[in-house]
Amino acid sequence: MSTTLHFIRLFVLLLACGMSAHSGTLQELTVTTPSGPREYLLFVPSSVESTTPAPVILDFHGFNSSATHEFEQSGFVPVAESLGTIMVYPKGTEVNGAAHWNVGGFTAGSTANDVEFVDVLLDTLMAQYNIDSSRVYATGFSNGGFMALRLACELSHRIAAVASVAGGIAPEIAAECAPQRPIAMMQIHGSDDEVIAYSGTPWSLPIEDVVQFWVNNNTCTAEPEMLSMPNEDELDSVQAIRIDYRDCDSAVSVAHIVVEGGGHFWPGERAATPGICNDFAASDVIAEFLLQYSLTAPTPTSIEPITRSEVPKRSVQLLPNPAQNHVVVHGGIAGETMQLVDLSGRVVHIIEVVSHQQSVSLVGLQSGVYRLVFSDYSAPLIIQH
Repeated sequence: MSTTLHFIRLFVLLLACGMSAHSGTLQELTVTTPSGPREYLLFVPSSVESTTPAPVILDFHGFNSSATHEFEQSGFVPVAESLGTIMVYPKGTEVNGAAHWNVGGFTAGSTANDVEFVDVLLDTLMAQYNIDSSRVYATGFSNGGFMALRLACELSHRIAAVASVAGGIAPEIAAECAPQRPIAMMQIHGSDDEVIAYSGTPWSLPIEDVVQFWVNNNTCTAEPEMLSMPNEDELDSVQAIRIDYRDCDSAVSVAHIVVEGGGHFWPGERAATPGICNDFAASDVIAEFLLQYSLTAPTPTSIEPITRSEVPKRSVQLLPNPAQNHVVVHGGIAGETMQLVDLSGRVVHIIEVVSHQQSVSLVGLQSGVYRLVFSDYSAPLIIQH
């Protein structure tokens, strides 16, 4: 990749997450493992101080996805800035052209040594940054959620806590899973997930069994506490229920958030697609859960609830995206103005919103990456002629 293309790619990533150029540094890096070179994205927020050991969250992408997409989708950047947390987005290797993590089940036959990759990656990061080695965490979406849970099985001496979104555990991985200690775990899953079925598949345990596995591993004895989470977006047609299992060995816990009516999505994506939960941002809830745990602290450390005043209460969807000659904007408010802005920040098109669902002509605009900007919201748009 040329220097120019590399810069443009990183700039698009920063722009897509609503970041300013001064809110942190994002790098595409390579680490050498015994099995060969592996790549990852590294985001170091400006709030990280070299004199203070920083926690690290590893965020694994889904099957046939990418570190770039996970960076955009999971939305950890505001959390990382707020809490001084280094974010790492590892890249999976390809099998039959699809990036993946070797987690058994549907990836059976993969030869990728992803646990080795993470082990070497952590050594590399700790040699280069002032990292709190007792506060390293793993999370991920779908196949990435499977990977986070595999690390809980095989690297529990390095990973303090894990969270899986729309992921699970393959039966053969569960059969061999032997963590060296109790480990805190959060599972977020849609009841109507059409990819990783809540009821299980031949290559993935039922989600209730996944949760119970960690309840048993951690010897949690208290009755589970159930709470309906606030229904912040009544238009998303889903409801999140949180179940907490406490009184576990080593003061860890297990948390399970069931998104009733939810599909195979990362909660908080702010899209108007059926099955997406916009009632909470998974990144916020995950960070609050993970960061309270440490490999060395005898009890969890309280984390202040994360608030995001910048998260809108409405959802906007652009279809199709990428678009050619027109795009339909769903979620506009009649009477407001939306602006189409190019990568240089130049306003190339101003549109008055006349209805909640409105077609916008893109004729005459060059192919490229843009943002459609409202007074309280912005969304990326790719034009391909």
